[in-house]
Amino acid sequence: TVQRHRANTTHKDRPSDHYRINVFYPFIDHVVGELERRFSIQHEGLITAQNLFPLYLPKLTDRDIERIKNYFSKHLDFSEKSNFDAELASCERSFSTLRRLKLRT
Repeated sequence: TVQRHRANTTHKDRPSDHYRINVFYPFIDHVVGELERRFSIQHEGLITAQNLFPLYLPKLTDRDIERIKNYFSKHLDFSEKSNFDAELASCERSFSTLRRLKLRT
């Protein structure tokens, strides 16, 4: 059968051309759009906040901490920087202690 009611098809189109043009390309455009939306610069702080998981905590840099603080400063009170840094250091010590205990057993 020949598709005749769409503007972007011709009588010479093969079925593979039809699906590439009408299904595959729109699907890829949708996926790329979703990736751009999910990983936009607006969400950079949120993505960086994943570094707060215990597995990644030892790799956390000062730059990462600043990004996290900047992202969440709209929602949390970081007026006392020392409180945040003290809490972070406390968590790092706790995870470090747990890791040492795990290595001993």
